[in-house]
Amino acid sequence: MRKNVDFVFITLVYRNFEDLYDFCNSLKRNVVSSYEVVVVDSFYDEKTSAKISECSKELECHYLCTKNKGYGHGNNCGIDYAQDMFAYKYIFICNPDTILKSKLSYNMLKENDMCIAPQIIARNGKKQNPYWVCENKLSEFLIYKGYKKNNKFLLYAGIGLNKIIRELFNIYIKCSRKSKIPIYACHGSFFAMSEKFIKESKFKYDEQMFLFYEEAYLAKKIKDNDTKIYYYKNIIVDHKEDGSMDLANIEEYSHLKDSYILYYERYKK
Repeated sequence: MRKNVDFVFITLVYRNFEDLYDFCNSLKRNVVSSYEVVVVDSFYDEKTSAKISECSKELECHYLCTKNKGYGHGNNCGIDYAQDMFAYKYIFICNPDTILKSKLSYNMLKENDMCIAPQIIARNGKKQNPYWVCENKLSEFLIYKGYKKNNKFLLYAGIGLNKIIRELFNIYIKCSRKSKIPIYACHGSFFAMSEKFIKESKFKYDEQMFLFYEEAYLAKKIKDNDTKIYYYKNIIVDHKEDGSMDLANIEEYSHLKDSYILYYERYKK
């Protein structure tokens, strides 16, 4: 029999398990509904997995070890585990280096909201949500051409266009009395999907997108199911990463390029 809970938090860990302490303790302080945590260990070596397993046990988390096949594969395994083990209302996909700073309860959420994105603040103070305020076909095309032709001007033009729109949105939301607003795409470090959306859409990440642009993929799936992502500005999360995308890092750039080209050619053309 599956255990009834309001939330399941899935966090994918690769090597660095130390962030789990701050992550799990922030949930204990601030989540006022029933919940469980599933730690998905993206396997590196036996010694590291033993430490992650021990840490998960200490923090009273469920532990699951998978092959290191990237973000999509690890979170797909976590979602499958959650569906087998729990009768839940929302699944949260979270990076282990995130910290929930505000209270969170099921009663705060609107029942028909299929996907929920909090306010995420990076270490440098940057607000990482919304990832994309609205669907922007010109921006997506410029990014695609930039990667395809290795043209940094086109790439930065596409990225910059979205940044301008996001900054204008953040000015608006700061002045607005609205506590939630629909957006097109949310940052992948901390967000929630409802049981209804996951089951009706049979949601699975595309595992060929190894590490990047899962936000764009989720946005496309949400749109295809005729629903929306809602930005909740009163749910606040700190993200220890600085939020920057280091395009000078050749290995990272290669993953970014391959993931985006696959996304665009498979889902947008």
